[in-house]
Amino acid sequence: MASVKPIIRRNKPLKDGTFTIYIQLIHDQKSAVIKTDFRVKGNQFKDGVVVKHPSASHINMQIRARLNEYEQKLIDATTRLPMMSIGDVRNMLISDSINARLDFYSFVRDEVDKDEKIGMSTKKTFEYTIKYLESRFPDLCFQDITPKWCHDLEYNLRLENMSVGTISYHMRNIKNMYNRAINANMLDQKYYPFRKYKPPQKKNNRKRDMSIGEIRKLLKLKNLSAGQEKARDLFMLSFYLIGINFKDMLVAKQ
Repeated sequence: MASVKPIIRRNKPLKDGTFTIYIQLIHDQKSAVIKTDFRVKGNQFKDGVVVKHPSASHINMQIRARLNEYEQKLIDATTRLPMMSIGDVRNMLISDSINARLDFYSFVRDEVDKDEKIGMSTKKTFEYTIKYLESRFPDLCFQDITPKWCHDLEYNLRLENMSVGTISYHMRNIKNMYNRAINANMLDQKYYPFRKYKPPQKKNNRKRDMSIGEIRKLLKLKNLSAGQEKARDLFMLSFYLIGINFKDMLVAKQ
């Protein structure tokens, strides 16, 4: 669990001898700091609390309010933190408002529902991706999807023995929706993670072509079942129609 606390850097005094108060973030055994506007003398800061300062009460109240805000953001992001770098967490804490974050699931569902150009089979792949992600990340925003998040997700999918093709489907679906959000001016391009992360490509080593001799042998096959004959006839019809897709052929009307 990430944590925050107020500190001063005693080895980095300012020119007037005072010290800036920082909020230290600790996450995944790494640390980062967030600067505040408060300065104190070395003897005016003890165990994370301002003491012996004319405005000690006010400063402590302001710092406590800042800590409460950050701690609430960390609680809200509990399920996402394992996939976030220290820099990602820091950026999340200093963002102007958690409400400015764009929810991934709501956006995807809205896009899939309103875009009539998305076919039923494509919609099902998006639904598959959403269901998988929701089971692991109940609260997911676009800003959480960083290059590190993508690499970690791919790694975990591989650990689950998911095929490269399926992993590629998931990652390309995420990329597709990221592009849509940016094109809709709902997301800043600075968040785009797919410049540094590339979805895996499925390697297809299967032989997909047939020689003329093999096609002639197929036509001459005897003693086939009714189902086998139908499959052969459909294959040959697709061949005669210059490789028309089976799906398009089956829904074709006179």
